[in-house]
Amino acid sequence: MFALIKLEEHGLTLIEVLAVLVLVALLASTVVVVYIPANMWLQQARFETAAIFYARSILENLRADKDKVNAGNQGKSADEIWADHKYKPAQLSDLTSTIDIEKRPGELSHLFNVSVTVNWTEGVKSRSLVLKTVINSKKKGLDD
Repeated sequence: MFALIKLEEHGLTLIEVLAVLVLVALLASTVVVVYIPANMWLQQARFETAAIFYARSILENLRADKDKVNAGNQGKSADEIWADHKYKPAQLSDLTSTIDIEKRPGELSHLFNVSVTVNWTEGVKSRSLVLKTVINSKKKGLDD
């Protein structure tokens, strides 16, 4: 007598589409919340690594040119000591350096405590880094 007509459903309802959009929005916002701080930390690490390499290049230049390790260069920058010291990281254009040289007293007077302070700006925040070492002012092969 009466025949039941079976309808086959195809596609998604509006509520199912909205539910998927809400889930995608939650997932995307979570990714963005994690990505932004991580990206800032990576940039800070990149700047700090560049500053470390710059400070190490200054210390290596002082080790190579022991005549520059003296009280006359106390408080100077690398640019003031070496006119040809051109290495500055591109991402740190406002980079400045200060070299502190302190002669040790007594029997250790041939040793100098040397520290290099590097300053730069990240956005509105000023950052600095200090590397310290001891440099022997005696030339190799000389017995004093």
